[in-house]
Amino acid sequence: MRRWFAVRLACLALLASATAAVAQNRPVVPLSPQIDASRPDWENPAVFERGKLPARATGFPFETRDLALADDRTASCR
Repeated sequence: MRRWFAVRLACLALLASATAAVAQNRPVVPLSPQIDASRPDWENPAVFERGKLPARATGFPFETRDLALADDRTASCR
């Protein structure tokens, strides 16, 4: 809980400094995420995906509602 609060507080501080920089017509310098190998992947903002399957569609078109409710793909002509 304390870590979550610290992260939220840091985000608010960053937002306040960026707002102040824009108000003074100064360029905002983007911050790079902290990359730390000792942090678990779910806490590391530099890790976007690991062990993720490629996207795919799981739908199947049936001609009628009755065929869909029967869930028999061999009865469909597609």
